Amino acid sequence: MEIYSITNKDIEFINILIELDTSIESIYEKLYCLEIKGKKNTKEYQELLNLLKEDIFMEKDIYDNEKLTYTRCKSLIKYIMFYKLPDDFLTDEESISLQSTQIYDNKVLRRILKKLRIKLFFDINCAKNIVPKELINSLKEVDEEAELLAFDGIHSGIEITKAIEKDLYNSYLYFLNTFININRETTIEKDLIHSKYYLSFINSLIEDDMLSSNFDISDKLYIGSRLIADLNDINLNTYTELRNSQGKSSSITQLSQLIDIHDFEYGSNLGIVNSILCQCMLRASLLLMDDEAIMDVNSDLHDFLESDEYLENHSSDHISQDIVIDCFKKVKKDRNVTNTLSLRLK
Repeated sequence: MEIYSITNKDIEFINILIELDTSIESIYEKLYCLEIKGKKNTKEYQELLNLLKEDIFMEKDIYDNEKLTYTRCKSLIKYIMFYKLPDDFLTDEESISLQSTQIYDNKVLRRILKKLRIKLFFDINCAKNIVPKELINSLKEVDEEAELLAFDGIHSGIEITKAIEKDLYNSYLYFLNTFININRETTIEKDLIHSKYYLSFINSLIEDDMLSSNFDISDKLYIGSRLIADLNDINLNTYTELRNSQGKSSSITQLSQLIDIHDFEYGSNLGIVNSILCQCMLRASLLLMDDEAIMDVNSDLHDFLESDEYLENHSSDHISQDIVIDCFKKVKKDRNVTNTLSLRLK
């Protein structure tokens, strides 16, 4: 595989994106401020929303006009991680549930990294570049159809992975919306509302939907990845394994953060909001998994709760444990309100 070295043009490209995305972030914050002031259905909000769409269209042009190969994307990501970010880099799920602590506020760089990651892993032309040339040549020797089938498989894998990740974040938004509705006119409402703008800003997989809905979250919970699996002829076992993998990875992150919240922290808005955001992502993660995968996660959780490490640091804590147990109990209820889009009989 070719080796790519960062050039001055690359640095200029990143700086242009930082400048534009800083402007986009500013518009996001203004939209959020208008919503918490009850001015969402105003001309000012709509004008800002239109301006946001224009800036995002400009941003798309900037990416489209660059030759973002697999090796270049990878090098750009490494450059940002090494030179632009602090040592403690959080995953998307970690940054979402810890956003109110302001431990991590590099939203602009996170947005750029997410778009480069999507290009790196979810773009078929980039994906083709990581297939060894020897394999491509051997497939061509069989026949052209074998080569096409191989790339069709890559495309299908990209589409279903992207759809499952989108399901995770859409489910998170659905659960977040229920907490927003429960906490109307309370001191934590504005922090919960901020989370939907934050997620949309850092994750372009759901940004288009949020823009088209004027940042209103649907009161219906839809799982769309099953339909994508059907359209790409991905068998049910493979689809289930992919969902379990995503769900397990995300749930472990949320569990570790949630059970680490001490009882005394629930006496502040900060602790309550962090707990709610973790709960939303945890329930979204559990919704992706089948019963067996959930039992595995539950078993690992109980082993940790009984460990010396946990008991030493949380000997008198119980609130977070009770909340986690409640999240697991809600799985059946959450499944019952879920609408699964599918071409097959369920």
